[in-house]
This record gives sequence, C-alpha cells and structure tokens, in this order.
Amino acid sequence: MNLCTIISILISISNIRADVAIGAGLDGLRDWSRSLPYVNLIRQSRIWGSPSRPWDGNATFDPITGWPTSDFGTVLSTNAVDMGGTYLLNAQGNAQVIVAGGSSAGRIANKTYNSSTNTLSALVIIPQGASQIMLSFTNTSGPGLQNISVLQPGYDLASKSNITNLMLAHLSRFSIIRFMDWTSTNNNPDVNWNDTTSVYWPQYTTPKHNPWETIPLIVNQLNSNVDIWINIPWGASDDYVLNVAQLMLNQLNPTINIYVEYSNEVWNYIFTQAKANLQAANNSVLNQGDPLKLAYDNSTNSGYWAFRRTASQIKRISDLFKTVFGQENVGPWKRIRPILAGQSVNPIVITQGLDYLNKVYGAPSTFLHGIAIAPYFDLAQYKTWSNLSTDQVIDGLNSSIQTYLPELGWSQQAPIGVHAVYAAWYGLAVHGYEGGPDTASGCGSCSLAAKTNATCDNRMTDLCVSFLNGWYRYGFQ
Repeated sequence: MNLCTIISILISISNIRADVAIGAGLDGLRDWSRSLPYVNLIRQSRIWGSPSRPWDGNATFDPITGWPTSDFGTVLSTNAVDMGGTYLLNAQGNAQVIVAGGSSAGRIANKTYNSSTNTLSALVIIPQGASQIMLSFTNTSGPGLQNISVLQPGYDLASKSNITNLMLAHLSRFSIIRFMDWTSTNNNPDVNWNDTTSVYWPQYTTPKHNPWETIPLIVNQLNSNVDIWINIPWGASDDYVLNVAQLMLNQLNPTINIYVEYSNEVWNYIFTQAKANLQAANNSVLNQGDPLKLAYDNSTNSGYWAFRRTASQIKRISDLFKTVFGQENVGPWKRIRPILAGQSVNPIVITQGLDYLNKVYGAPSTFLHGIAIAPYFDLAQYKTWSNLSTDQVIDGLNSSIQTYLPELGWSQQAPIGVHAVYAAWYGLAVHGYEGGPDTASGCGSCSLAAKTNATCDNRMTDLCVSFLNGWYRYGFQ
C-alpha cells in the first residue's frame, strides 16, 4: 500500500476508535521496515555480516547465544526516510567501531571502554536525511562482542528491551491488533516450542521471528484495552499451542480478548502452509484411514478435504485453549475467540469448513467465535489497463466497492453476502482480517503515476470511509 494511502486512512480513523472497532496489522520485523518498533535497533538488524560488507551475512556467531564470535558488521536500518540523530551504543567487550559507508554516513563519538566491567559505550551520530545505518566492528576483544545495543535517540539503557513510545501511542488508537506478520506466520516452519525465538536471542529478524512474549510486552503497555489476534503456525504441535495459550494466560492483561487463527490464508497456494495443508489432507484421507473424517460425505474433491482440514485444525486449537483458559472462556464473544478464515471472493472455503464441523463435531459455535475474510477493493474494469488517469483509478476503486455493499444482495453473485448468511445461520461473527484498496492486482506495474496520485487524493479517504460503512452495515466487525 502506498504511503499516501496509509496516511489518508490514518487521518480518517484518527477519531474513529470511540465510534467503531477498527484494527491494524503489525508488520513483520525487517531492517528495511520504517516502523522501527524497538528501542534497540539490534532487534531489527540483519543477520551478522562481515566488517567490510555488513549485509553479506558471513560473520560467525554463537549458535546458543546468537552473538557474533568474530569481527563483524551489522545492518540496522535501510530504506528509511530520515535516520538522523544520536544513538547510544553499548556492548560487552571492546572493538574499533565505524559507521560503514564512509564519513558522510555518520561518525562515532565519545567512545569509552571500561576494563573492570568489560563494557564499551559510544555515540553513533547519523546526519539528518540519512536513509540507513550500518556499523562495522573490528579488533573485537572476544573475539566478537556480546549484549550489544544501539538505542534510538532519546532512550537510555533502562529502556533497551522496550517498544518505542511512538509505536505504543500509535497502536493505542486501535481496537484490535493482528500479529500475523509480527510472528512471521507465512511459511513459518515452527513445530515444537523450542523452535520459537527466545527473547534472549539478539535479533528477531529472518531466520528468526519476534518472540511470542513480545505480544503481551506491547499490548500491556497500551493506553487502552486493545484486543489481540494471533496466528498459530501451520505445523505447530499440541505442546506448542498449549505453550502459546499458557504464555498469554500468564503474561497478558486479563481484560484483553484473544482472537486465534490457524496459520494465515491456508487456501492461498503461494504460501507453504497451503501446500502443506493440502498434502496433509490427502495423506489423511488416502493413507491414514481418514481419522479426521474429511471425506465424511464420500467427497473425492481434495480441495474440499483441505478446506475441511483447516476447520479441523482451528477446532484442535480451540480445544487446546479450553484446557488452559477453561471451556467457559472459549467461543462467541468470550475471552478466547477462535476464527475460521476464508477467501472473500470464494465462499466455498468457509462453507465447506463450517458444514464439515457441523456434520462431524457439532455446532461450529461450540468451537468458533467467528469467520474472517479479507475484502480488498480493486480497480474493477481497469485492473489490466495501462495509461490510466487518476480519475479512472478512483472510478475503478469506487466501482469495486459497490460489489461489497449489502445493497447488492445476498446471492452467489455477492460473495460477501454469502459469508454473512452462513455466519448468521451458524451463529458466528464475521471479521475482516485484512482489507482496503488494491491497485496492484491485474497489472501492478501499469499506470504507476496515476495510482500514486490517486492514493494521495482526498477522494481516497472518502472511498475508504464508504467501504467501511458498507462493511459495518452488514453487522460485521
């Protein structure tokens, strides 16, 4: 999504929280992300590189602690708007430190080393307008260094494990936060609890991810009660799920509700989890005697088996959360709110899952709080056009929005309505887990100037408000 679109939407919702519930998805942690959520930029740094090429990932590190065991470089931030300021560097050990990229990239000042405590400290001074920060460490005394921190301007060591005040203030404006990207749900290989990232690991970026403990760390500090939406990795064992549940019970503010989803877009075959789910469904039916009863109706459609297996997995997760939070606290509008997610333009993903649960296990509301889809509105008839004008982009988006409005009806030609009817039939809520303007589908590289201008146009705010109003007229969340 273009930055101007984000700004226009945020302007339109600046005072909306008091009137309606609106959520946000917290993005994944990368050195090129502009969110900069952690006070300590080491958390978002790229895997340790060589001193001369900090981005190459070639430095050695301790597989137990994660700290470098040789001279090294680190990429703290790239693709930023303005990283100018004074950053506080601290580490255990000693080294020569420079800002990689030459004198114009920044300088090191006030470097000291305390031999009695074996600690290094320095100021990293980055000029205004800089778009990146990379550091190079040579003659390391370890070899390598430990307990490295590079704190954003205005913070001291007492805050080095925290989230920035700016991020906390921003997230406090929403009613719910989805942590799908934050915990790197897509293609996540975690199976057992010891596969997760420890809070003591230095870097929370690929191939690691933000630890689960960071979710209560964030949400417990917000200025208002903000519910959370978490996504369990597709291969997570029962023990993994139980550990997530126990962690949330022990560490999360008890007034905060927890929406829980099995992986993300398990119907979308660009993701590992969708392919793995289809394979597991086929194996279950064809080679294991169909213990989940995915072919309960003698269906031979492997795609249906996969949709039904997704439903069986969120039921499994729901049952496991019941053992931790109590059965009375799991279900519709209770503290734990399991979600079966589907595809907005293809209701059969959801209908197959709900009918399967109903036939094999009983009323879906016994296990679920609701269903969820991602209603993106696109350029409609202009999706593949080149040389569009700004007005045509706005017109296309507006045309697409009309197909999402309840006034269109409740037929198969109105897939949002089909989801509404099915959810109502089974007594479930409907949520949007993502949504908004999509100018990339069809031909993402076409008419870029017009698309950029449209996302900065005041009419984009009006479109988003119209879209949200239609969504809420359905009674959706």
